[in-house]
Amino acid sequence: MRGSTELGIWGEDRGMGRITKGYAGPGRPRDSAIDLRILNAAIELFLEGGAKHASMEGVAKRAGVGKVTVYRRWANRRELLVAAIRTQTEDMSVRGRDVRKNLEAILSQMAEGMLDGNAGVAFARVLSEKDSEPELLSIYRECGVWPRRKQIRDQLRKGRHEGLIRKDADLDVMVDMFFGVCIARLEAGVGYDGRFAAEAMDVFWRGAGR
Repeated sequence: MRGSTELGIWGEDRGMGRITKGYAGPGRPRDSAIDLRILNAAIELFLEGGAKHASMEGVAKRAGVGKVTVYRRWANRRELLVAAIRTQTEDMSVRGRDVRKNLEAILSQMAEGMLDGNAGVAFARVLSEKDSEPELLSIYRECGVWPRRKQIRDQLRKGRHEGLIRKDADLDVMVDMFFGVCIARLEAGVGYDGRFAAEAMDVFWRGAGR
């Protein structure tokens, strides 16, 4: 974990990357503070060493609760990790009117989370365990990838409607490019550079803009 602020697994600034909202799960009412401690512990251990590292016993120890307390809430490690990843979902809306600035802000957020935050670690974890823990990859896509793709596509459609982006431009390919540049830098071991998003958008806009 880095310093006093931390980017969550989707790239948002989550304040130490920890869950701060109440978790509403099935069953009778229970102490939400304990729920949050357990879910935070599960995310931390998953990021540190993958699904096997986030054992029910290990999560209980990290959260400072008894193992029975964890089992009362979640039947097994997989169920717990699915719940923990789901709680990482954040509001990904952008409220500015300038399409290019919005897209640059989205790319900057994605790149910082992927290269200097938890997003890159989470991405590597779920991919490396896609055969043994396929449900985690599905939840990762459902909670982070598909909402982010929709966010970018919505901005691109707005740009096309405003005459800023060519009508013949393939929006799906353009969305892929946002993810691709981040993943390429992650694979190359290149850290986050504050200028990256602006420079990437210059290249992107020359190709897609009118």
